[in-house]
Amino acid sequence: MEEQLPAGVCLRCRRPPRSTRPCVIEGGHGEPPVGEWPSHHREDWSDAELAELGLTPWRWPLHRRTMLADLRWAQLESDCERHGHEVIEEDGYVLCDHCHHPLVWVATEDEAR
Repeated sequence: MEEQLPAGVCLRCRRPPRSTRPCVIEGGHGEPPVGEWPSHHREDWSDAELAELGLTPWRWPLHRRTMLADLRWAQLESDCERHGHEVIEEDGYVLCDHCHHPLVWVATEDEAR
């Protein structure tokens, strides 16, 4: 599962609580910023924010403190789950049978309820 950031750390840019630097995700190798926001997001993600990002409800408690960039995996998994894609094992990896991307977390029957 994705890393859960400590309380007070920005969930967008990973800046520590007392940082005065702007909330920016830098691009690599001289590229322009990937994301830029007027303020830091230091509070846990809310249900509404996680729903807007496309996560299925059973995943919300797992990702309250996940960095924005790392939520992409949970978004992909949620998309596959919503569309009823099958999960397969191939060469030691758990994959979506339709999209063929690796799945990090597959719901148990209890979690999917």
